[in-house]
Amino acid sequence: MSENGQWDASSDNRNGKIFSVPKWLERYIDLWYQRLDLNEWRVKYHLGLDPTSYAAVIVKPQLNEARVSFRVDIKDTPGSRRDVIHELIHVKHGRVDEVVHKVIIEQLPESQRDMANRAYAAAYEPFVHGVADNFFELEVDLDKAREQLKKAAPKRKVKK
Repeated sequence: MSENGQWDASSDNRNGKIFSVPKWLERYIDLWYQRLDLNEWRVKYHLGLDPTSYAAVIVKPQLNEARVSFRVDIKDTPGSRRDVIHELIHVKHGRVDEVVHKVIIEQLPESQRDMANRAYAAAYEPFVHGVADNFFELEVDLDKAREQLKKAAPKRKVKK
């Protein structure tokens, strides 16, 4: 559990196998939890998706809770890191989704709701994907800049 106690990892017992959340994933979720200022949210996450899916999230804005599921064989790759950012953006955007659904879509005639949901998803998912990609690329660029600064910094001589 993080120091602030607002997110926690769990393991999944599937077919008698327990899948523990890797440390890199815990650290990376914590990093983006802080960066996206999700402190009011309780975000639970676990490994439990089969390898046909990368990640999924269920957001409950009225409870300030979200549950993120990752595939059981997740590895520390750029794609997996983008997935973490992507799912946490869904959490950050949860209240907007709730307003769109309750105030707009649920007020439509039932025959139009499915089309409205699909149209919203068709516009929203590429947006979230693009923002996650941009955040990840900014992180990579920042890491490169830090490395260049370290290399360019003058070496200090230790007096004996």
